Amino acid sequence: TTELPIDDYIDYALEESFKQLKPIWMEMFKRDNEFLADEPDKAKRLLQPFMSQKDLDGPNYYIQDDPQWPIYSFKALSPEDYKALSSATAVTTLRKSLAMVDNNLAEKPGTKTPSKSNHEAIVIYLAALPGKMLFDKSTITIPAGKSISLIFENRDQMSHNLLIIKPGSIDKVGKAADEMASLKDGYERNFVPDIAEVLFATPLVAAGKTFQLDFKAPDAPGKYPFICSFPGHWRMMQGVINVTNDQAAQ
Repeated sequence: TTELPIDDYIDYALEESFKQLKPIWMEMFKRDNEFLADEPDKAKRLLQPFMSQKDLDGPNYYIQDDPQWPIYSFKALSPEDYKALSSATAVTTLRKSLAMVDNNLAEKPGTKTPSKSNHEAIVIYLAALPGKMLFDKSTITIPAGKSISLIFENRDQMSHNLLIIKPGSIDKVGKAADEMASLKDGYERNFVPDIAEVLFATPLVAAGKTFQLDFKAPDAPGKYPFICSFPGHWRMMQGVINVTNDQAAQ
């Protein structure tokens, strides 16, 4: 599957299917130390989704609404799992490569310098969670009138965007985005409605990619929603940016 052309939906379906097949491919890694050793992309597709319990679970405010949510939640690879797979070449190679990436990108939270030369900008981080149709934050607080660099990371397997909109306009903007699904150029327009309620927007950000959205926070304090406006996504993928007069807020 790593060599065949796929779209976001097929990619998402594959990842969720491979999660269900975890007992099978785990046994294959244990029985054959060279399983997928020469095919690192395939090994990564199977293993990486299970390397973070936080990403597998999603935000607690969502999943704990259902008292039986642990039944439906996958478990990340445990120290015992890694020990059992310690002889599998593909597993050790992937872990080393990811560790190198983490070391190269390691920075203290909130200190990443924006790609542009505005060093006075307040840097905010937001991510789309893998397989959850959710952002990793439901609330962000920023001071009114300040320059903001919002680093949006798409950890999911399908494309998402980020729109910051006027207070009370979620339904209007969301429905306008849904209507764009019938347009021939809806995708090219990133499913961003051309209406006054949309204040700031990213393009569609592909799976595994990051986009930096630079903007000036509104001068008027208030609760400004943020959503993904890909048709249908906005009903779950939403949060609130609290714009406050507190200049120390971040």
